[in-house]
Amino acid sequence: MESILNNYTKMFIINTAGNYFGLSLSTETVNFLKLNSNLIEFLDNIGCFLLTVKCYKNSALQLHNTIPSGEGTDTILVFFKIRPEVVTEENIMKLVFVSSMLDSPINALYHSIQRVFVPVLLKDEKWSQHIEPSLQTLVINLEKSLRNVVIKAETNAPPTSALSEIMSVDDEIQYWKTLMNHNNKDDQLKGKVFVEALASLEEAFRHLETLSFLDAEDLIETAYNALDDLWKIDEYRYPQQRMQHLMEIIGKSLTLFIQNNLKEENIWEGPFIEIESILTQGHSISKKWVQSCQQLTSLFWPNHSLHRWVGIPYTPVYISKFTTRLAEILKLRTVDRQITRLLSMNEQEQLDTASNFKCFSGINVLFYNPYTEPAWQVSVKQFEQKVKSAEERVAAKLKQQFRSLNVSTLQMFQEFKRYQELIQRPIVYTALLPE
Repeated sequence: MESILNNYTKMFIINTAGNYFGLSLSTETVNFLKLNSNLIEFLDNIGCFLLTVKCYKNSALQLHNTIPSGEGTDTILVFFKIRPEVVTEENIMKLVFVSSMLDSPINALYHSIQRVFVPVLLKDEKWSQHIEPSLQTLVINLEKSLRNVVIKAETNAPPTSALSEIMSVDDEIQYWKTLMNHNNKDDQLKGKVFVEALASLEEAFRHLETLSFLDAEDLIETAYNALDDLWKIDEYRYPQQRMQHLMEIIGKSLTLFIQNNLKEENIWEGPFIEIESILTQGHSISKKWVQSCQQLTSLFWPNHSLHRWVGIPYTPVYISKFTTRLAEILKLRTVDRQITRLLSMNEQEQLDTASNFKCFSGINVLFYNPYTEPAWQVSVKQFEQKVKSAEERVAAKLKQQFRSLNVSTLQMFQEFKRYQELIQRPIVYTALLPE
């Protein structure tokens, strides 16, 4: 009879694997896996340190005590023990590590070092002080060496398909630097030409984190000119798909830069003038990059005879969505500001305008993604509902205010401009239409 403790450890492994691969395991499948000899070996044998799980196309899970070799791009879930012990309910959380391996062991090691261990060991104040400079150098060199191996593998693929590991401007430049070391002389020259064209972009993005918003505007000009020069190189044609990808990763880098500059701000409750200013600056930067890409791919490059842009103009997706989000936030804050300016303190208390933005609590509105967009839209609708009574109240006030201006067209225009966002709201617009 299987012990309760042994059953717990088996179910931990099986449930973790099922959840990771998105499987709903039947009772029959679970019972079958609980009898797997490799699972039992991992749990009970102090000399067995490794258990790997692979999911096949028919949703069948296979368990091994080794890393399957030559698996190509398959995903593997890895459980490993850090000490030679039997796995129990009491020690499983401190004894067993869980990781995943995507594409290859080299990719998995590179990304874990780059995304997890370098930031923690070298940038975190608590841990970096315990790492000797010589060890820090080793970690940095290991990351660089692994990146070179990963990117070298990418350079062996067609330039238009080798994009999966290109996640920053630096990665793109490193790709072409690696090409410079190929045996093929034409590849060497191509890499050299593109690296030289990207030099100004490399220098500009090296210090992105330290820039002010004003400096970021200049950086966009540099990026614009660098991409224009890159596209118009005579000797070689920079692949259109790579250019789209480069525009996208530049957009993501700028988005992250703006988010980092805004993350300490109290977006909904901070002083309106301050928040309006910083949101406007951030929006200006992101919008400028979107417009730059659209201008290059709609106006200039389609008419460049030696290397024409083919198809529709390109809009970098992520930063475009982020730009829209910033505009929406700014509009909501402006509407709230214009409403409260028209209400007395007693009216504000009566209508509870202080809680207008409570519906956005729990949502990090600066971090756009398709999965949180529905939550954002729900909160916007809740805001719309919340301010209805206030809009009806201020609509009546504006109506009376405009009537008091008599026939002064200039004054009327100034007041309309002053409350432009509020007047565009359906309730207020409908009330003022006769005016």
